[in-house]
Amino acid sequence: MTASTLKEAATGIKTAEKNELAQKLVAAYSEQQAIVNQIKAAQWNNQGARAAEFTQLLAAAAPEAACQPTQQQARQNQTVQPFPPSNQIAERISLFGRRVPSDYNEMFEYSRIEDPQTQETYQNAEAIAKACETFAQTARHTIKLAHQADDMVTVQVMTAQLQTAEQLATQLRRFE
Repeated sequence: MTASTLKEAATGIKTAEKNELAQKLVAAYSEQQAIVNQIKAAQWNNQGARAAEFTQLLAAAAPEAACQPTQQQARQNQTVQPFPPSNQIAERISLFGRRVPSDYNEMFEYSRIEDPQTQETYQNAEAIAKACETFAQTARHTIKLAHQADDMVTVQVMTAQLQTAEQLATQLRRFE
């Protein structure tokens, strides 16, 4: 038996469904990474009114991206939960026999999220909110495919990601 046969046998998902689901998971992984990268950049390149408050909100959503070592500030913002680790999505991609994107060019190919190229706080908030909404669309479609394939693990992983993205988008829309 080959490794791919074992993986397929372990999932019990039909090949066509598995391939479509894996493709959506690669897109979701790439978009989630793009959001975290936007958060990192916004924290460092942020200027304007309410910049400190904005940075604190972002630190709550992506504590690993915080530019200050004070993780306690991020924990104090209870309005936004942190994104679940992207390795949960990567694990599902790998399980389906697909390669996880590893460089920016490859992730850009699968992601629909655009770089805002701004330092203004409100423009960054708008761009990241839009990115979260784009990711949420991808996550919903992935969840739908996972339900059809009877893959409840992927449903659970993507539902947690979706909830965080929607919550952050809502907070960023209110921030403006």
